[in-house]
Formats: sequence, C-alpha cells, structure tokens
Amino acid sequence: LFPVADSLSLTGQSFVPAIAEKSPSRERSRALRETMFNLSKAAGVLGVAMVGFAYLIPFISSYFTSDPSVYHMVNSVVPLLAANFPFYALAMALEGFLLGQKDLGYQGKMYTSWCFIVPYFMLRVKGAVVNGSRAVGLSAVWEVLLGYQVLRFGSWWARAWYLQRQSDRQVAQLSAQAAN
Repeated sequence: LFPVADSLSLTGQSFVPAIAEKSPSRERSRALRETMFNLSKAAGVLGVAMVGFAYLIPFISSYFTSDPSVYHMVNSVVPLLAANFPFYALAMALEGFLLGQKDLGYQGKMYTSWCFIVPYFMLRVKGAVVNGSRAVGLSAVWEVLLGYQVLRFGSWWARAWYLQRQSDRQVAQLSAQAAN
C-alpha cells in the first residue's frame, strides 16, 4: 500500500514545477494553494482507503501463518499500522509539493536529522528487548514509525504553509509597488 501513496509525491513533482517557475503573481499563488489543497484531499481519500485495507489484515492473516502467537501479534499492531497510513499519504503529497518547488535544502536537512532521530528511538526499543523488557514488543516498533510519520507530515505541512505565505507576501509587495 505504501507505493500507492508514493504516487502522490510523483504527482506533486509533475504538476507543481510548471506553476512554481512562473513569475510571482496572484494567479501563481492561488494555483500553488489550490494544488496543495488538491494533493492533500487526494491524500486524505487515499489515506482513508489505506486504513480500510489495514483493517482487513485480521481477516487475511490466518492465510499467512498457522501460529496463533504470530497471528495475534500481527493483529495487535493493526491499529498502529492503520494510524500510519493517513499521515504517510499526507506526508507524501506534501513532499511532492515541496520537491516540485525545488525546496531541496529544507528536505535534505530534515531527512538528515531523521536519519539520526529514528534510529536513536529504534535502538532504544532494541536495547529494551535485549535487556529482557517484557513491556516492549512489536507495537513499540510501530509506535516509533507512527511518530516518524507524524513528525514528517508536520514538518512538510509547516514548510508548505511557510512557502505559501512567502508567495502571498510577494504578491502583496508587488501589488503595493504597482499601486505606488
């Protein structure tokens, strides 16, 4: 299901450059805003569909294992898996929107930081398991991944809004200059 959401990023990368490369204007700013909202709406629909597919796992997991402990362990993380999908879809849509605007520096810095943050938390989970903690299980791994998706969505959303505000300010400045 994850590759399906990846198409949202590719869509943003395909459509946004033609808009972003135009000279600052009210139409350009409006088109960027509408594109961001349309990508987000598509991500919302896709995210809900992916949640629905995630909740089908308990119905099909018995076809992949006959071990009851594996069956129960897999089914126990379905809510966390389902919670990941909407954030992942939205993050991919916004990532494509940012890539389409060639906002590579910001994304590079964010991915660099996540290459340290996510392994830090994953290694803490591993350390707890190695030390014999019974409180840590498969759900802890999915909790880290959910945190990553929420963080990624939040940072892309904040950056997209920041860039949109910059575009709106450019238009306001151009309008003020034209009025003088």
